[in-house]
Amino acid sequence: MKLPAAVLMVAISVGLAGCFSSNPSESDAKEVVFRAYKQYIDSGDLVVENVKKTDGKEMEMMGVKVYEMEVEVTRKFPKGINCVPKANDLKSLADMMTGLCNQRLFNKSIASGTSDTISARVVFEKSEKGWRGRF
Repeated sequence: MKLPAAVLMVAISVGLAGCFSSNPSESDAKEVVFRAYKQYIDSGDLVVENVKKTDGKEMEMMGVKVYEMEVEVTRKFPKGINCVPKANDLKSLADMMTGLCNQRLFNKSIASGTSDTISARVVFEKSEKGWRGRF
């Protein structure tokens, strides 16, 4: 009777080990994208309507396991956004380059309610606590 229980425990252990070593999921990428855009979402300047995985690959760089995931992000601008810097205003330019305007919107004016879809990369690093991602 003890042999089948031992076999069952080994099978469960192998199955669970496979689960924990899997690559990041599309929902993991969504969390990273929402975290990156949090301040714009909270202020009502941006709504992330969809994050869809289009490709991904696992690799190792200098001994660190990395997973690069290509995603399409559909964004909506409820209030619109003006990313055209004021002439000769370096502060305006600097603010734009570090904010939402730096995300492929620089030097554009987007009308209220406009949506766009961008292709982007979410990079995950494997750590002892699992995958950590950045957008």
